[in-house]
Amino acid sequence: MVLRHVSRRAPLDGVGVASIKCPAVGSRVHWIVVRDGHVTNRRLAGGAGMGLDYALGAGPEAAAAHWEDRGELTGWWTDDVCDGGALIDADRQVLLFFTTRALPAYRTAMLDGYRRVWAGWQVAWADAGLVELARYVGADPAAVRTPVAAKLLSPEPDAPTAPDVQEALGVLAGRVETFVPADIGLRAMKEKLQAGLGARVALAAMESARDEAAPAAAAAAKLIRER
Repeated sequence: MVLRHVSRRAPLDGVGVASIKCPAVGSRVHWIVVRDGHVTNRRLAGGAGMGLDYALGAGPEAAAAHWEDRGELTGWWTDDVCDGGALIDADRQVLLFFTTRALPAYRTAMLDGYRRVWAGWQVAWADAGLVELARYVGADPAAVRTPVAAKLLSPEPDAPTAPDVQEALGVLAGRVETFVPADIGLRAMKEKLQAGLGARVALAAMESARDEAAPAAAAAAKLIRER
């Protein structure tokens, strides 16, 4: 689905023309947030793409902040190595995403579940993958395009009520409920350790942040499960 672009006059962090190829094993994604006319493009690796589904499943505010302490703010992956991406436009309330890793039924579950968790937003699959995200923020698509892009499948054509999609919705909800609070807790622990406050303080911060995040994650998971 092709959506309107961000103005080329918008301030951009990490939306340059350089493209980067990485032979290392890992899940590489772009996490792009547009807020108050400013674009922040995070180029992530180290398995970040494995959490794209549950990070988006947490809803707009949690998703926008999910990787704010990670990633590079320069360059783009090329579309032959990029495993996924998400664009969160808080100004226009648009969520545009894709992944090359998930099976088609799981892609359908993501679209279906997100439309409830992101109520009031336009939620769409990026049919052209990374090229579509780059184009949206006014970057040159040629910076990410390669002759042989990673295989990008569309969501399952079946209705969200199909049995395999219903099963996938349950898996997605479980991942949101489990991993979103866990990630938030780990970030809190990391902050305390980096501040030199010691393991005991860091562990307490982790448990507190995790427990505080759990109700919102459970509520999002419930929306995903219940049609």
